[in-house]
Amino acid sequence: MRKSLVLLGTFLLATLSATVQAQNFYVCDNGNDSNDGRSEASPFKSYEKAMDTFNKMDAGDSVLFCRGGVFPAVKQTRLGNWKCSVEKTCTFADYGDTSKPAPMILADGITALNFENGGDAKQDGGYHIKNLTLMGKSQSHSGIRFFNDVDDVIMENLHIEGFNGGVYTAGANAPEAGSGSNGTNDRLTLKNSTFINNKSVGFYGGCNDCLIENNHFENNGFGRRILDHNIYIGRVSSDPNHFVNNITIRNNTLLKSTHINGKCEGVSLVVHGRVRGLTIENNTIKEEVGKVTQYCWGIAIDPGYHNADESFVGLKIHNNKLFNVGNIGIGCSSCKDAVISDNIIIDEGDVLRTAIAVPTKPEDTLKSQNITISGNKIALNNDLAIGISLRGEYPFKAHNNEISLPENGSNTECIQREGVNSDTNISSNLCKYHNGISFNDITNGNEPETEVAENTPEIPVEEEPVINEPEPETEVVDNTPEVPVEEPVVTEPEPETEVVDNTPEVPVEEEPVVTEPEPETEVVENTPEVPVEEEPAVNEPEPETEVVDSGDNNETVTSFQRPSWAKQRPVGSGNFTMDSLKESMQNDYSNENASECRFFARGRCLIR
Repeated sequence: MRKSLVLLGTFLLATLSATVQAQNFYVCDNGNDSNDGRSEASPFKSYEKAMDTFNKMDAGDSVLFCRGGVFPAVKQTRLGNWKCSVEKTCTFADYGDTSKPAPMILADGITALNFENGGDAKQDGGYHIKNLTLMGKSQSHSGIRFFNDVDDVIMENLHIEGFNGGVYTAGANAPEAGSGSNGTNDRLTLKNSTFINNKSVGFYGGCNDCLIENNHFENNGFGRRILDHNIYIGRVSSDPNHFVNNITIRNNTLLKSTHINGKCEGVSLVVHGRVRGLTIENNTIKEEVGKVTQYCWGIAIDPGYHNADESFVGLKIHNNKLFNVGNIGIGCSSCKDAVISDNIIIDEGDVLRTAIAVPTKPEDTLKSQNITISGNKIALNNDLAIGISLRGEYPFKAHNNEISLPENGSNTECIQREGVNSDTNISSNLCKYHNGISFNDITNGNEPETEVAENTPEIPVEEEPVINEPEPETEVVDNTPEVPVEEPVVTEPEPETEVVDNTPEVPVEEEPVVTEPEPETEVVENTPEVPVEEEPAVNEPEPETEVVDSGDNNETVTSFQRPSWAKQRPVGSGNFTMDSLKESMQNDYSNENASECRFFARGRCLIR
């Protein structure tokens, strides 16, 4: 009897162990969907079988695609498995010979991985997606999409290319009764991945406690000038008390934002909506000299939606490097408790007009307040350049910034102060001028590698720039308050179209202002499908730089202008070094006729 009990116990223990052990399901393009998929010797074949298996498998199980395999995807599938959890994640990944390319899901008119539960929002999640290439054939839909409260997802070592949007974290329908859903996607991590050649945006959406880290974004947003981006954080709920919270964007490289006809025509990293606890740090945002327009801002955190009261509280923009962007380097409006510190902003060309500006455009109910701008290093070449612009309705702090402006600039100013900021103490800032910016190649003649490697983007090795600044330095004291003259501001109204159901959204476009480029429609899904399987379109129009009247001869000014009375000259000299990039050509509009210009002054065309 005792022996029988021992044998029974051993059997039950073995059975229990078998039931809790995670199962891998294998998929390869030389397999067969009639196989059991439980070993590399008997893999499934199709994308559709892989998606169906993911939805039905047990907690902790994985769907693995063979390296070197290509998996056509033409039928949209909703992904959601309520057995999965943070403790027992469900995984999409690779298997096989690591010398072969990562498995490729080739999506034709659908989202490659569509995490969406239908109907009312019901929380799911606990997913891991890694070591895959997601390729879109028609520049439509998204590489990965989250809708209806998908939480706790890690995405890493991915290559996402050829979609309308790379990753789209959408909103949610009303939460299902008793589900505990908060209607928001939470705790999403995106790291060590590559996003290139996506038509509207590389990453789009809003989420709580999210991390975007160590990724490479290049040539995203080429669908429309001004309105598309490499990274776009944006979401506004109908509830005015609803914020997205704690988003960190860190250690990413952003190149070639919104390139149209060979030039950058849109902000590389933009944030709209209501956001608390936003950190943007250690990123490199870079464009080539002569390949930017005044719409090619670097970082913009500001209101942009119709009929929405937007604000940004607890903002940190720290230690970023911005090279050769256009018009404004870093700007925020309706920001509270913000620190903009230790950033490097260099323009070899002459399109960047203002390195840091607060505010940059008309503000919503929250007016920018408790703003500190410190430790930034700035070198500009525009002959109307402003290092830092302090405006708004509350006093700000600006200290320990190094600003270098062109020696021959006709109307430059290191720190512009207006209104309540007219008497702001700026004596601790170092203001100087230069007669050119040259670059020492610290790699001894070897060009820094910038080519995008599949799934493992390289971080470009920056060259060391030298600012040639003759004569000894002296501090700018500038204790004379400036006359507060109203300055036109650059605005970018942008209606948000919140996702409210599972059918495609109809974008509510903003009426364009005269001569202003059309409003944005976000990540537009171009190939509608059967409604139960269609991904809601990302259509959140967003003009980035609204045209405002200059007040002179009824001309329209589309850049962030400084009053003509501001004529402070930078003084002093000195050298400082910063990381940089290769030199290129720059445009010269000086011979254009006034009729061909957006901004014509002092007998020359400044902005075409």
